Amino acid sequence: MRPVSFTYHGTVGVSIDRVFELIADPVRMPEWLPNCTFAVPGPNRKGKGDRHRLHFERNGRKADAVIEIIEYVPPTTYGWVEIIHRRGAKTFFKLEFQGGSTRINHEARLDPRHLARLAARPVLPEEKRARHV
Repeated sequence: MRPVSFTYHGTVGVSIDRVFELIADPVRMPEWLPNCTFAVPGPNRKGKGDRHRLHFERNGRKADAVIEIIEYVPPTTYGWVEIIHRRGAKTFFKLEFQGGSTRINHEARLDPRHLARLAARPVLPEEKRARHV
């Protein structure tokens, strides 16, 4: 099965350099990455090839992911692949200068098996499901 891609784009009134600094700094990922509560940067901070551990929490569920940076071209391109948790899932950011603003193109590529697992999960936590039956 081919990967499923989701693409989002928009413009922010911030310089491209500041946007790239934010998304490429693993310590700051909890500031913008949904459900990410903390990040542990890898020992090297050289860009491509770096690995970082991310921790996510949502509705009482916890998950850890390890990402490896696969695209690093300051200040325009940043991307990673998950090597632990959703193995093979890829996330890419392409930034474009637009005057004093930055256009952000974000693409997430998921293996269809990850989507099937998400669809199989109940929407409500178990204790709430019992009350709604």
